[in-house]
Order: sequence, then structure tokens, then C-alpha cells
Amino acid sequence: MTERDDFIADLVTETAELNSATYEHLRSYATIGLPLEDIKRNEIAYFALSVTIYSLAQFAKLPDTAQTADESSIEFIRLAITSGWIEGSFGEVIKSFQQAFLVYHNALLAMDEDNVQFGVFLSRRLCGKSNHMIGITLTGFTYAILKGFSEALIDYR
Repeated sequence: MTERDDFIADLVTETAELNSATYEHLRSYATIGLPLEDIKRNEIAYFALSVTIYSLAQFAKLPDTAQTADESSIEFIRLAITSGWIEGSFGEVIKSFQQAFLVYHNALLAMDEDNVQFGVFLSRRLCGKSNHMIGITLTGFTYAILKGFSEALIDYR
């Protein structure tokens, strides 16, 4: 494997870990009444992948950022489908992700302007309903993730 292949594999691993951490974070709200069946696994995967791509574009200075984003997205989606995390055919999931990415990307760009609304938006997308408490924690969670990515991608500037 080349250094680039290793980098893409690392991005896929980080995205999978973010996916799992987001699910576990939301699952912890089951104790206060969030039904587990309300947690939208596909949306969590789309959010995790969107954060990874957003971070790649914001914090890494690669000559082929778009190609790297595409390749890591394809590999993560394959992994998510084969592991049973995401339901649907590869083509369906790609199409759904492309639509979701635009929404998440715009939300991430506007996060600093109104982080309360960002959190409410995330709670609605990931849990099916607006919840300020869940939203506030998701906003903090997202800021921490972005900080981690900015530090991890410093070598790629």
C-alpha cells in the first residue's frame, strides 16, 4: 500500500469511529426517553462522513482533496453497507449521501453563526425530532470532533 492508500484507510477508520461514537452518544439518551428506534443509523453515517469530508477540505491542503474525499467516501460506504450499519444498495446509499452531504455541509458552514440552531437541526436529522438538550451536546460533540480533525490533519497542510 502507498502512503496515500494508508491515508485513505485512516480516514475510513476515523469516520467509522466517529460513526460509532455518535451512535453511542445518542444511545445514552435512551435512559431519559429517547427511543433507540428513533436513532437514524443511516443519517449518523452520513453525518460522520460529511464531517470527515468537511474537515479534509478545511484543514488539509492536498493537491487532490476532492479525489481523496471521493475515494474515502466510497470505501466508508462499502464498509458501512457490508457491516450492516447502513441499509440499501450501494447506488441508493451513494445518492442519499450526496443529498445529505449538501445539507450537512451547509449546516457545518453555518455552525458558528448559530450553534443552538445547528444542534436542533442535528437532533432532528439524527433522532427524528428537535431536542435542545440533545442538540446542545451534539454541537459540543461536533466542535470536539472538528478540533481533533484539525490537529490530526496538520501534517497534511
